[in-house]
Order: sequence, then structure tokens, then C-alpha cells
Amino acid sequence: MNVCYWDTAVGDVYRGIRSQKELMNCLPHHSGGTNINCVYEWIKANKVKPSVMLILTDGMYGRVTSENYMPSLRRKTILVISNKDYVREDMKELGKIASF
Repeated sequence: MNVCYWDTAVGDVYRGIRSQKELMNCLPHHSGGTNINCVYEWIKANKVKPSVMLILTDGMYGRVTSENYMPSLRRKTILVISNKDYVREDMKELGKIASF
């Protein structure tokens, strides 16, 4: 599994994670505003073909405007939104929504 942390850019990327111990060592080293478009730009630039995308977010990430957005990822994406008050109808364009 690959783990990517992002805010307005994809910053920390951990590749080939295979154990819980390795996963626990994946830490973000920055934070800031949130723009989901950087995720799709990074995927395209790095020629990544995810089998599944799990996006953990509070839901405050702006609108998808990137020309790099790939509708083919919709079936492979689950957005886990920590605040159900931030769930918007347009989020369903990105994939399945899970909120609590």
C-alpha cells in the first residue's frame, strides 16, 4: 500500500507499506490549507494506478477543478469524512461517501 499525506500539495509519500508497524511510521510533516486537486495532479504526474483510493478528510477540501481528475477512479474511491456536516452532494462525483 502507498500512503500519501496532502494539503495543498502531496507532501509525504510512503510506498510499499506492508505491515501495521510500517503504517504506524507514516507521519505527516506539514499541514496547511486543503485542496484535493493536488491528489489527482500527483497521481497523473507519478503515473500511479490505484486499485483503491481511501481519502480520509474532514470534508473541507474545496471543489474538484483539476483537469487531471480521472472519472475512472470514482469506482475505486471511498471518501471517509469525519464531519457529516461537511458532506456535499458534489462529493459523490469522487466516489462512495462514508461519514460519521
